Amino acid sequence: MDIRHLLGKFTKRNITVLAVLAFLTAGAFYLWHDLRLAYNFTKELPDIVVENIEIEREIKGRKCKLSAPYVEHRKGTVYAKSVDIRISEAEGKTTEAKAASGKFVRDTNNASLGKVEGFYKDREKVCAFSSGAAEYNAESGVWKFSEGVMLDNGSVVVEGEKGSYNNEDGICHITGGGVVTWRGNVK
Repeated sequence: MDIRHLLGKFTKRNITVLAVLAFLTAGAFYLWHDLRLAYNFTKELPDIVVENIEIEREIKGRKCKLSAPYVEHRKGTVYAKSVDIRISEAEGKTTEAKAASGKFVRDTNNASLGKVEGFYKDREKVCAFSSGAAEYNAESGVWKFSEGVMLDNGSVVVEGEKGSYNNEDGICHITGGGVVTWRGNVK
């Protein structure tokens, strides 16, 4: 059977009807596809999204300042990217930290930071820190570090897998083993 013979049996009306049916079928498929995507959408949308934000709060006598180029608020928790934090206390103590990401719980004012580095300053004493992950407890003023931690006060460097630093008393703990390096003359 020749194709020209087969095409010759279709009238213009038949071709138009087939084209309209093909168009409607394609439209119905795309509509079904879009509706199905909306039905399967499980990601929780944020309550608020803000760009280039700076927030200042006073928490237990400490002035806390957060700056970030992008922040989302979902169910009482703030999620931020590229975070700068400054905590100032009345006695002249200051903590500054920069992190790749951050999560802040509004009810407790606690923070979880990813890929963080910063320093703690108390008059002339300065202690630099860095870690893969850090958690700050606003009530106690204690930083807990995991995924590797480095604390450096200029004369002593302490490194380990996990650790903590207490802003109140300046005491640091390294758990799970670590390395201490002294700089300068040891007497």
